[in-house]
Amino acid sequence: MTVLLVRSEIEPGGSRMRDVPVAHVLRQLFLHQQPSELSIQFQKTAVGRLRVHPQVRSEDGTRILDLVGHAQFSLPGLPSERVSWDGSFEFTPGLEWRRVRVGVTTRGPDRYRLEVDHDVVAGQGRYQLKSGDVVVRASPYSLDPAGRAMLLQQANLSPPMIAMIEGAVQSAGGQEAVMLAARQATLSFQGEQIETSLVTLRQGIQKLLEIHISQLGQVLQADSMLGYSLSAE
Repeated sequence: MTVLLVRSEIEPGGSRMRDVPVAHVLRQLFLHQQPSELSIQFQKTAVGRLRVHPQVRSEDGTRILDLVGHAQFSLPGLPSERVSWDGSFEFTPGLEWRRVRVGVTTRGPDRYRLEVDHDVVAGQGRYQLKSGDVVVRASPYSLDPAGRAMLLQQANLSPPMIAMIEGAVQSAGGQEAVMLAARQATLSFQGEQIETSLVTLRQGIQKLLEIHISQLGQVLQADSMLGYSLSAE
């Protein structure tokens, strides 16, 4: 696991009047706290589901973005594998990213679960790998290359999968920064034209991810460069 260095355009550019601050979109998510029920598709075929639920913890104002889902993933040269996940991204009331907790479970003959608790500020975390209900390994880790390699190995991933993830990490760490921006847009949804915020993640001229978010803070549609997409149910 790694944390990408993302340059966030949090102030609208004067030459593009439809640009909106990314922070404004996040505030809309946590203002309305509306869950999003999404279908995951690969090349227009449904392969799983995702639930996104932004919440505000009443006792301290912590913003929490919960994600729960499952999907059937197929990669070239690898058998199809069913994976489920649950996780949360924590932000301060001022929307500073603070903590990530993620659990990923494989549903093959050997059922493994990897749980990661990552302190974003410190750049360190702790993981544990389970086989069924038995903890096989548990250890702290860091996000330097050695720590990242160890975490990938402990996830019980195949060598081709590890090579693919490392390649993506090295690409993201190249000269071109990963950019996050948002602008006003419209989306044809269930026969209506809906005003949305279109959040785009790109590296150079390459669009990595586009997400349409409604004015009530619900995810309506998303498209990725890998061929996977999301659509509201």
